[in-house]
Amino acid sequence: YAPEIPSLLQALQLLAKDAGVVPDLIDELSDAVLPSFTVQYPSETVLEGNLELSRELTSSAPTISFPGPAAGTVEEGKAYMTLIMLDPDAPSRETPKFRSWLHWLVTDIDTFGRTTIAVGPEDPDSGNEVVPYSGPSPPAGSGLHRYVFFIFRHTEPIAGNADPQGKLGESRGGFHLREFTAMHNLGSPVSMSMFSVNG
Repeated sequence: YAPEIPSLLQALQLLAKDAGVVPDLIDELSDAVLPSFTVQYPSETVLEGNLELSRELTSSAPTISFPGPAAGTVEEGKAYMTLIMLDPDAPSRETPKFRSWLHWLVTDIDTFGRTTIAVGPEDPDSGNEVVPYSGPSPPAGSGLHRYVFFIFRHTEPIAGNADPQGKLGESRGGFHLREFTAMHNLGSPVSMSMFSVNG
């Protein structure tokens, strides 16, 4: 007897529930998940697991890569992606009064006609970096913090509406993911990845 290997969607759903991403941040993942989603730091690749990393290793922005939509599919018409990285455990998981801390926000990543999309230090033209990357810095003694990456697919560009008052980068705490996604009709994320850093 060979045990059934879970699909990528099932694996991500399990990760999201086991790590408390559902319900702390989202209600569910989209059924149309990306076939791959890679977070590459200089010396570590974050896979679909909850890997514990150091703040030193994650101090610089990673490169995010994922495939573009296949030609002739419904997804090809939804030509934009938005990347969000959050810490829902600020200042700690037990008392997350600043949920969520916004570590990175890149909107309007244009995927139309592209087979592979990369976002990061070597790809400055990919998307609109509304809030620059800020590495994990959990307070000492605060325990493990989850750092979660989400990718959302959308039809219309968000453009200047992502941060019309220019305050997200100044005050990163208290970012409400559900409010943001509802405001911009982003729906459920089409993929996620995460790691943890100990405070």
